[in-house]
Amino acid sequence: MDRKSSIKKNKYFPRRIDKNTPIIYGTHAVTAALSNPNRQNLKLVATSEALKRLLNGPIEWSSKPRKALEDARIVKQNELSDFLPTDSNHQGLLLYSSPLEQPSLESTLHKIDNSSAPLVILDQIKDPRNVGAIMRSASVMGAKAIIIQSRHSPSVTGALAKAASGALETLPLIQVTNLVRAIDKVKDAGYWIVGLDTRASNSIEKAFVNSPIAIILGSEENGLRRLTTERCDILAVIPTTQFNKYGTEINLNVSNAAAVALYQNKILQKI
Repeated sequence: MDRKSSIKKNKYFPRRIDKNTPIIYGTHAVTAALSNPNRQNLKLVATSEALKRLLNGPIEWSSKPRKALEDARIVKQNELSDFLPTDSNHQGLLLYSSPLEQPSLESTLHKIDNSSAPLVILDQIKDPRNVGAIMRSASVMGAKAIIIQSRHSPSVTGALAKAASGALETLPLIQVTNLVRAIDKVKDAGYWIVGLDTRASNSIEKAFVNSPIAIILGSEENGLRRLTTERCDILAVIPTTQFNKYGTEINLNVSNAAAVALYQNKILQKI
């Protein structure tokens, strides 16, 4: 039987999706989500070309994702774009899924016993692409979890999942009500708290010690808040050329800064 003939045109999709709808789009993000056995209620919208890539690719799909592939709603490229916010690079794939169940901070701190695996704490970083990119770097660099505040943080969907490029499926994203109290719990668990601050006097390579590390990053607009700063054991800066030839101050994007700090920690843990 031809695979294409088994594809059903179901009508369970709304005409448009807002930023809070639990969806995932893009090749890497959708492939990772389909491969995650913890994902539930999978419903796929795809162009015929993108669906063929998944069906005929190297992955041997288990029964649950294969059913989602076979039940996919086929649409044209421009029709799929109409589902999504402007400029979403969907690559012909959009997946509905129930949100992943995330662990609590307490259970995560209890399970973490590898001192070289850092925690990453985000202080009101609201751009979903930045949070997703930080998750991608954190996953590659062996971080154990990302901690964000449930308010003043982006929805765990869409652009965040796309930028995370699959990291959302493997790296715990812990949402807490009170970030300052969460940092206190992390400190009580024995973590050395490193806050990144462009005004700090300590260079990043001097910030890490031989103990479990938590790295805190603030928003690009406001940096770390006062109460967050007060919880840090050390504030550190990534040395850069801070002014361009016109005298304008320049800094690393927060996701780039996270990648540099995570790499620096990884290098120092090996020494």
